[in-house]
Amino acid sequence: MKKILIYGAGAIGRGFLAPTFNRLGYEIFFVDKNPEVINEFRKRNSYKTAFSKHDSYDLIEVNYSEAFFPGEEISIIESVDFVFSCVGLKNIQGSLNQSLKNVPAIISFENEIESVDNLKNLTGNENCYFGIPDVITSNDAPSHLRKIDPLCLVTEDGKFAIEKGEFQMPSEIPVYEKEDLVKYWNCKFYLHNTPHATAAFLGKLFGVTYLHEAMAIPVIEKVVHQTMGWDIFRLFQMP
Repeated sequence: MKKILIYGAGAIGRGFLAPTFNRLGYEIFFVDKNPEVINEFRKRNSYKTAFSKHDSYDLIEVNYSEAFFPGEEISIIESVDFVFSCVGLKNIQGSLNQSLKNVPAIISFENEIESVDNLKNLTGNENCYFGIPDVITSNDAPSHLRKIDPLCLVTEDGKFAIEKGEFQMPSEIPVYEKEDLVKYWNCKFYLHNTPHATAAFLGKLFGVTYLHEAMAIPVIEKVVHQTMGWDIFRLFQMP
């Protein structure tokens, strides 16, 4: 059984990445610094997470082998086929290091394309590549899903886009030449990320918690719609 090591057991790592690779037959390992999450992981070897389906949810059971605090994963590093970094640009330095120098491939599954260069510098591994999680996923879940499983998150059916490299991804996971991946990233960055980031920022200023609350405020809705139009214009102005 092939193995993947996932740094970051949050929205992307636990909610989107692990369910996909578990379905594809991979053995899953997590690394995270959150004691609440790791201690809950260590009570069992599977968890349930939700995929949104219009007005309902599909609950998926995800099997995994172990969950580590940073530094404890050294025992299995030599046996993994892929490492995925989902910890965010600010947390990379405290999580990934030279112990990953010889793993076959490290995928920066982030919202920052420059994170690849950071990974190369931190790990000494040149086999670092960019991956795009083209998905909306949450670090939380409704209370009735949390009662089913405290590790449950909510995710949509998203897509993968991985930079082509010296490794073999499962055939279900699309890989792209770097030039094509950058084009894909521009579309996601300007058309997908900016509007919901705008709504989140303005919602914070207005003192609300959730995006749907922000979008119920007319001035925020107007600004977000204007932003979407401006982002499309900028995208078509790119060389």
